[in-house]
Amino acid sequence: MEKGRKAPRWRPILLHVRFCEGVGVRLPRATHRLLGFVGPKEEAEAIKARLKAFLHETLKLELSQEKTLLTHATTGAPRFLGYEIVTHHNDAKRDHSGHRTLNGHIGLRLPSEVVETKRALYMRGGKVLPRPELLFNDDYTIVQQYQTEYRGLVLSAATRNCT
Repeated sequence: MEKGRKAPRWRPILLHVRFCEGVGVRLPRATHRLLGFVGPKEEAEAIKARLKAFLHETLKLELSQEKTLLTHATTGAPRFLGYEIVTHHNDAKRDHSGHRTLNGHIGLRLPSEVVETKRALYMRGGKVLPRPELLFNDDYTIVQQYQTEYRGLVLSAATRNCT
């Protein structure tokens, strides 16, 4: 550990996340859980082994090795049901007393290839395509139209990967 740095506090964090429940898709209970853990990788692997043993011995369930991933939150963005789960980092975002407020918060984002595919529909040769159907609308209506289309993109990315 570098001189002057405090040792991090080790504490388990349980994140309860529900996806796609409003669109008529039911997921197995195990897919509703994401476990966030603060600590060394060896300890995370030990927790995974204990969880696997518990599921096997007590509940008679198998933990899939391919689907159960250990990913470092700041260097990787695991995918779950069409979203990437990320840890935010921005030293410039501070509260009134100067403390960083965003670092370490968990967020969901669309994968970049989904965004690029949708963006390609609105561009040709690196330039934005004109949308003459919006020409006579006021600014508010145009912004509202784009927001509606983006909201549809986000929801379709989630529901497409829930089946």
